[in-house]
Amino acid sequence: MKNLLIAVFITVGLFFAGCQNDSKNEPQIIVKNDNAPYEAIVAYVYDGDSFKAKSKGVDIQVRLFGIDAPEKKQPFGKESKDNLFRLIRYKRVIIEPIETDKYGRLIAKVYTKKHGVKTYVNLEQIRAGLAWHYKRYARNEKDLAEAEKTAKNSQLGLWSQANPTNPEKYRIKNL
Repeated sequence: MKNLLIAVFITVGLFFAGCQNDSKNEPQIIVKNDNAPYEAIVAYVYDGDSFKAKSKGVDIQVRLFGIDAPEKKQPFGKESKDNLFRLIRYKRVIIEPIETDKYGRLIAKVYTKKHGVKTYVNLEQIRAGLAWHYKRYARNEKDLAEAEKTAKNSQLGLWSQANPTNPEKYRIKNL
């Protein structure tokens, strides 16, 4: 009987210890098949439209929804990566999942939040003239289409070139 009581106390204690959250600010891990927004910390920026984040110690590879940034060896590839780095590196971001691509990356809308103001990172890349609106995958995203039109008319970033090469066409030719 004594051993049974000890086992019950240990089990109950372990259960409640596991329920405690060590940090109230710890981001939540995405639940599979649940597209609810969650927070993560950006750990690494790969290029102008993809990065790695951590949520509760789990690495998540993220591809920005609705945009296609120049490849690293293309004109403005470095500038695009540098701008994304400036926007999100080491910051807490809000990830709004859309789907998972064939490479296992999470396709998502990504936001930063400072002083209560949310910034849509995907849109900022296009506004800066450092990414194309990826119409094939985000046809109904009017804000992205309008931002591309404005950047193009203002000849910002990649739109300052006479004939910028779309990354999708570049990949077909060069990768």
